[in-house]
Amino acid sequence: MEIMNITADIVCLVFMVIILLGVTIGTKEKITTTKIYIVCLVLEIIGLVVDAISFVSDPGMDGETKLMFDVMAYVICMVLVFFISFYIISVVHIKGNVGYKHLIVPGLICCIDMAMMIIGTINGEFYYVLEDESYPGPWELYVSILTFCLLIYLIIALCRNIKDIGKQQILKIGTYFIFPLAIVSLQLIFTDLDFTYAGLGASLMIMYVMIQAESIAESGIREKVLKEASYVDSLTGLKNRRAYDEIVDDERRGIRVFVLFCDLNGLKQINDEVGHTAGDELIINFSNILKEHFYDGEVCRISGDEFVVIIYNLTEDQVAKRIKLFNEVIEKNDRMAATGYVYRENDDLLGIIKEAEKIMYADKERYYIETGKDRRKL
Repeated sequence: MEIMNITADIVCLVFMVIILLGVTIGTKEKITTTKIYIVCLVLEIIGLVVDAISFVSDPGMDGETKLMFDVMAYVICMVLVFFISFYIISVVHIKGNVGYKHLIVPGLICCIDMAMMIIGTINGEFYYVLEDESYPGPWELYVSILTFCLLIYLIIALCRNIKDIGKQQILKIGTYFIFPLAIVSLQLIFTDLDFTYAGLGASLMIMYVMIQAESIAESGIREKVLKEASYVDSLTGLKNRRAYDEIVDDERRGIRVFVLFCDLNGLKQINDEVGHTAGDELIINFSNILKEHFYDGEVCRISGDEFVVIIYNLTEDQVAKRIKLFNEVIEKNDRMAATGYVYRENDDLLGIIKEAEKIMYADKERYYIETGKDRRKL
């Protein structure tokens, strides 16, 4: 029987270490449930090691030392049971807004169990040493019964909140209780069995597959959303300077590229005389024009009033038509922006952008001359 216990502990230990590595390395963002789950895994690993040492060292270990390891394994087990309860309540708290008040009963039961273990070890009612061997006392049965009651309480608490949590989530979480209930029930009947940690380990694996993996996936989605948001200009929805820098770094050489550089006219005057709300409206309107005419390109707002469009694989005719329609819209809107574009084979994207910028500045100079406006106010 001890060989079976040792084998179960070692196999479970290997799986727990693999899962721990997967959880800690697999996601950057550690949400509350993930942190609690990591604590559960660490406690399970420590408990498995202590439990395995107790079995492997027997009978060479003296009775007092064996007793210490047996009790230590039980105490770690009860702390683990509490944190698993904490994890489950945290999951349903997120899913169904179930309060943490449900942790009071598991906490009390775990405290009573650990008190019985410590007191029972001292007075010999939980574990005792006889002829250099440690043996379970009558209180071990009561500890198992209390643990069984804790599991039943959690099941009842979940079922009572089925409307808030949802049937599907209840079924997912309910699968966790299969192994602990089975193990505790069997140990109440067959006292030589000691698969407690193996049963808890199996439950942690189920939780990883059915619950924790889902949390990690959700965390990954959040990371992706946050990353994408960091590349978007909040006012216009265009790509921002950070995205623009990456586009320039990831240029595709050897194919033809169209680059359009734009700078809004009169933005400073509007901000100073009418207000920044009106200035924002000008920026948004111009951004929408860029989106409409260059929908298939990289449209970026690289500063307050500067915009860059980059499109690969357009034909010369397509470029001419796009620019003609775009310039017509700009003229109708009181020459709202100075523009400059370059279309040629991409041998140096940043150099092409600078070339388009120079053409834009020449267009802006013509705007000042033709309109007679003071550039210091614009």
